[in-house]
Amino acid sequence: MSYDVMEMDASRVDPILQIEKNLLGMFCAHKVHMHTCMAQGLRPHHFRGTLTRQIFEACVKLDDELDTFDWYSVGQTVSATAKVEKTQKVTDLLIEASALKPEMLPVHARTVIDRAAKAEMIEAINALMGELQSPGASLDDLVPDFQEKLSALMDTKRAPGYGLVHMSQVLNAQLDAMQNRLEGKVTKISTGLMDLDRLIGGGLRSSKLYCIAGRPAMGKSAKGQHLITHASRSGKTVFHFSLEMDNVELGDRVVANYSGVNLYSIQNPEEMSETDWSAFSAGIERAREDLNGVFIDDTPRQTVRSIVREAKRMAVKNKPDVIVIDYLGIIGSERDEQNEAQRIKKMSGELKILSREMKCAVVILAQFNRDTENNSEKRPLLSNLKGSGGVEEDCDVVIGLHRPIEYDKNFSDPDLCEHIVLKCRGGKTGTAYSSFHGRTQYFEDRPGYVPPAIENTPTYAKRGIK
Repeated sequence: MSYDVMEMDASRVDPILQIEKNLLGMFCAHKVHMHTCMAQGLRPHHFRGTLTRQIFEACVKLDDELDTFDWYSVGQTVSATAKVEKTQKVTDLLIEASALKPEMLPVHARTVIDRAAKAEMIEAINALMGELQSPGASLDDLVPDFQEKLSALMDTKRAPGYGLVHMSQVLNAQLDAMQNRLEGKVTKISTGLMDLDRLIGGGLRSSKLYCIAGRPAMGKSAKGQHLITHASRSGKTVFHFSLEMDNVELGDRVVANYSGVNLYSIQNPEEMSETDWSAFSAGIERAREDLNGVFIDDTPRQTVRSIVREAKRMAVKNKPDVIVIDYLGIIGSERDEQNEAQRIKKMSGELKILSREMKCAVVILAQFNRDTENNSEKRPLLSNLKGSGGVEEDCDVVIGLHRPIEYDKNFSDPDLCEHIVLKCRGGKTGTAYSSFHGRTQYFEDRPGYVPPAIENTPTYAKRGIK
């Protein structure tokens, strides 16, 4: 659909091409107008006309070289780049440009961007239709690529435009953010634990990457479900990618939480009493009502790329407030030759980008390595994360789960669970406490709880041995 606008019949001028002409005229009048449009995400490839696109590229080039430029200098630059004399054509085109109100420039820029996105979408659909006609065409191969193209188009359409902006714009945005904070317009999603919310700045925030880690049997998956439950109860939409457990096992844990029936009994219903069955039925209904905003994908062996693709596909209809991934260590790698540290670094970096692109909180569950057993009191450190370098750098908040009963079977407070904030950008490090009832997979808050100093600092030997 590329063509030289000078070859078109004047009586059939495309309105979008006329907007492109008008924008170029404004760019040549004062390049600050071009900066305004580029801040909206407008780039030369969004222009339909061959000549208008070449003129935009010339304006960008001259912007780096000259304080001001005019039609003639733009025409000379276009000619030099194309190696064909086009100065007169450029001049004739710009003469036809109409002046625009500066305050309307962002609107016209977005119009051109939207039109370009629609044209690319039509091209992608036509390409898919052609490929589907080929013998041996496989939907398993074609559909993911098509979804990825659509996701890229949606990102382009949503993006405010990246690039350098003046500090005054940054400060203005900061003032707006402060006003929103004062008016309570900044979304903070409670973790369900008052002291933990206080430590991490009020709760889960959009565009942030969180990591909740622990050794086996510390309750990582249950903690993920706890966050999902509280987010959904407050009217938020949650995407849950469960690579470790399938939907049935997740359902068992959810119903145990809501009904109070022992998880073991739910998984072995022949042992359930009539009271259990009544509680089970009531729990199902409460869960159905509370978790209306939760979407679960239990596909095993997913990669970060497939998770991102599915999240963006679903976000077209249901924008998520929180994405929970269980868990980092079993996400597949796109490249098998990478070592563990490189693999984790790449994944955590892509998930951080996902949180910013989708403007939601992303929570990844992870596992501490065996070196945790050698720490004083067995409490985890940041360095105990598997492939810790990438997670330490990319995560905004890292929380370690620690249950003393797992190391000392005679510990006097068997339900105690410590939420140790090991890293927190914009918050505090410290420890929040809860009770964890493993039989029903339920976390109970202990606001203001202070553990006895001696009991909470026992001297442990090996795991499971007093």
